[in-house]
Amino acid sequence: MQAVAPPAIVITGQALPETKAERVYKVERIDRRQIDQAASHEIDQLLKGVPGVQLFRRSDAHSGHPTSQGVTLRALGGNASSRALLMLDGVPQSDPFGGWVNWPAYDPSDLRGVRIIRGGGSVANGPGALAGTIEMTSRNDAGVAAEFDAGSRNSFEANGRLGAAAGGGILSLSARGERNDGFIPVTEGTRGPADEAAAYREWSGRGRWVAAVGGSTELQVNLSAFHDWRTRGTDFTQNRTSGTDASVRLVNLY
Repeated sequence: MQAVAPPAIVITGQALPETKAERVYKVERIDRRQIDQAASHEIDQLLKGVPGVQLFRRSDAHSGHPTSQGVTLRALGGNASSRALLMLDGVPQSDPFGGWVNWPAYDPSDLRGVRIIRGGGSVANGPGALAGTIEMTSRNDAGVAAEFDAGSRNSFEANGRLGAAAGGGILSLSARGERNDGFIPVTEGTRGPADEAAAYREWSGRGRWVAAVGGSTELQVNLSAFHDWRTRGTDFTQNRTSGTDASVRLVNLY
């Protein structure tokens, strides 16, 4: 008698809709107004103020090594690869090899808002979302905005954004640059000849085009790049990170 193989069973996970997710899991939001009024223009420092969000190091992304930068939620695994999945317009952003996050690649002035969902209920997004998800959403409005800031230690930051109608949709172009000669991260009484200021230089740029292609479908085209250079405050600790990202997505809005 020949054995008959049982039929295959395929289980497909699907994230809860936004309204249902908020009933089950604690959801925090950072809206456009909060981003504009924040003292820091760094996305990791904005997230630091949300209860339950943990960065891996006390030092921010300006002086910490790129591979030591990550994010987690609910006190889960705050010293290894990220346990919370960082997403930008539905595209995962955590490094696929080590799970760290390149914070200088993101410009908060180009974001409409951030939604933080705690808990494994977002596991439909993959194992990287074990502790939850942090969903960044890009702006999709027309207009022109620019800002320039300068301060001590030869520091300055400049960012600009242009949004305009193009090809039946909205084209957004944004760029940001920042530099600082840095501070010496060791107290004066314990410094040695190898200690130096933790300087940094970084820039990022992005182009995004969004257009409706149906009653409930949206086409999103994105191209972005960033470069980050820094020293960690001692000799021979210079490091640099560069990256590019391109994506084309069809999004069902309902």
